Amino acid sequence: CAWDDKRSEGSVVSRACGCLLTCIQHSRATGSEEDPSWELYGDVIVMIRSLDMYKDTFERTFEEATKEFYQEESASKIETLATEEYLDYVEGVWKKEKALHDACKLHPHTWQDTDRILRDQLLVMHSASLTSTERLLELLDAKPEPKIDATKTLLRSLEMVHVTSELKSSWSHAIRAIGEALMKKYLAYNTLAEGVGLIKELLTLKENLDRILSDTFADPELAVAFKISVKEAFEAFMNGCDQVNKSAHLLAKYCDDSIGSYVRNVKNSLTAEEVEGRMDSVMTLFRFISAKDIFEAHYKNDLAKRLLSAHTIRGTDEPLTEHSSYRGNELEKLMLQKLRTECGGGFTSKLEGMYKDMDLSCGLNKEFTEKRKQQQQQGGGGDGPEFEAMVLTSGIWPTYTQWPKNVPTLPSPLSSLQQSFTQFYVSKHSGRTLTWMPSLGGAVVRYNMRSTGSRVTVKDLVVSAAQAIVLTDVFNNDTTATAARITEVTGLPVEELRRILFPMVYRVRVLRRSTGGPEDKQVGASEEYSLNKEFQDKKRRIVVPQMAIRDEKAEVRATESRVNEDRQFLLDAVLVRIMKSKKTLSHNSLVAETLKECSATFTAEIGEVKKRIESLIEREYLERDVSNPSTYHYLA
Repeated sequence: CAWDDKRSEGSVVSRACGCLLTCIQHSRATGSEEDPSWELYGDVIVMIRSLDMYKDTFERTFEEATKEFYQEESASKIETLATEEYLDYVEGVWKKEKALHDACKLHPHTWQDTDRILRDQLLVMHSASLTSTERLLELLDAKPEPKIDATKTLLRSLEMVHVTSELKSSWSHAIRAIGEALMKKYLAYNTLAEGVGLIKELLTLKENLDRILSDTFADPELAVAFKISVKEAFEAFMNGCDQVNKSAHLLAKYCDDSIGSYVRNVKNSLTAEEVEGRMDSVMTLFRFISAKDIFEAHYKNDLAKRLLSAHTIRGTDEPLTEHSSYRGNELEKLMLQKLRTECGGGFTSKLEGMYKDMDLSCGLNKEFTEKRKQQQQQGGGGDGPEFEAMVLTSGIWPTYTQWPKNVPTLPSPLSSLQQSFTQFYVSKHSGRTLTWMPSLGGAVVRYNMRSTGSRVTVKDLVVSAAQAIVLTDVFNNDTTATAARITEVTGLPVEELRRILFPMVYRVRVLRRSTGGPEDKQVGASEEYSLNKEFQDKKRRIVVPQMAIRDEKAEVRATESRVNEDRQFLLDAVLVRIMKSKKTLSHNSLVAETLKECSATFTAEIGEVKKRIESLIEREYLERDVSNPSTYHYLA
């Protein structure tokens, strides 16, 4: 080291300390993680400590130099480095300074002060930048995947210097920003399949946030506070006024896709364990949505389709609740149990009622079949076709549209059985009426294919009622028919033929079409359909897939319209129940109690509550106080 002539009047120790600090600062400036000279510095420091001059001559000046150096360097780094790079820089500084402390044999107290200086200069001084929403987004919203380890490091570092209140606010804002971007990205979907991608991304986001918070904070209360921030952020962006219904709908659709994947049991289908894991994840998001009645309505629609489809595909007269061959049976019951635990029995009463209807129908079908057998034995007739009817309770199941009156209710061989079942049911339940909904039904049509050499190949086609009508009433008599002829014979509207015929033409290929392709939107009256004489399939039982009955968006609008009507009835019931209990209540108290009681199902608007109060006053359930119009009285 060069000696400073201006300090020549100082002691040898002071000069040695000055030289030593110059060398240490040079080592810091060059970025060396380890320097062989550090051990030599240590020998000098040991000598200084032995002379009892360490604290006054070396330590104070060392700490001031350390503070000055990292104050300047960190200010430069925070401006130029990305968040993850700055955190790596901070970690490297700590390691380097600790190695310097150990190699130079500094006093333990010196490291305590150095550690404090590093916290202040590297973290506290730049806390405004490190706790900003932009810095968190840089880590949480990184592509192709979030930087979980770097986020943990940031949170731990800021907890260490007690800068958490600002961080908690930015944490919440960052999550909301990511969530709102996802909602904006996916809610402009064209098909539900595209929209379900939102749920997958939200589950991934929630899973990553849980991983970050699982073992990051040393303070358990701080971890809980950040988890609450996650919950509040999800509730905020999932329940925005424009997307609350869509979030609930897509969540229900995600459930349907998950259970349906397992039920279909095709290649790459989900296992039961995977579906159960998805259910747990779904319940996490379910707790965040406020429009739980929208979820219930769409889930009910999908459950109805799965149960009715299961009835067509599973074994004859087989109950769903006991040893069912329906693959989704246990998973369906598990999901209902989770919903019941979360929201209570009132929320799942209709869903469970649908299951009960399936089992009661099973018993009715067994009894009806036994009665038919007795009549056939007495009359000496043949067995005839098998017939089952599902009796669905009105008000529990979704609302369905009926077929046009000119369409046969069932294929002709089953019409008499339909009438017999109606008489059988009415005799058991006087006062009840049956409204037949063949559009929901299905049939198993046996196809006897004659090939060369008069050999007969038998195939069982699982089809809808409409498809069964076409196959039995048209192609039992003719091998070829125009679309106009099919409409004439069956009474089915020509606009419905695409949905009925195309699956048999392009999916199973039991029929042939004279012109066009699967992308055609309409069926021409003159185009011909014929039995495919070259039809082949290794399976004896073939399920013909069905096309959607109507536009997805139209179905969503219809469902939400029914839910809005149900909300009005619910508000009326809640208002009457509260007033019947209280007898007299102020306007503000009545509105507050109503909002609180409805919050478990949906978030009611104050304006809507006011409208229902006015409606109840008009219908003389309530009256205003004469002297105080903001007070209501219940009219018995």
